[in-house]
Amino acid sequence: MTATIYTPTHAGPARKPESGVKAFFRNLLNRMIEARMREAERRILDDLISHTDQSLRDLGYSPAEIRDIRMRKRVPVPTGRYII
Repeated sequence: MTATIYTPTHAGPARKPESGVKAFFRNLLNRMIEARMREAERRILDDLISHTDQSLRDLGYSPAEIRDIRMRKRVPVPTGRYII
């Protein structure tokens, strides 16, 4: 009796584990990107709060999304249509 071993031919070479320095800089970059994203979301929310409910409706935000903006929960993506 013989054993047949099937291996995928499409798989590339195995990746080496990242070295300590490379992993450190990758994590540092990821944390910097996350911090910038949080800052951008905070700034967008600050700007949206300054709008009236009517102007937010005109921008395509639903009443539930406007309520979230007013409660400073999150920055919702408008569900309405975009005019380009």
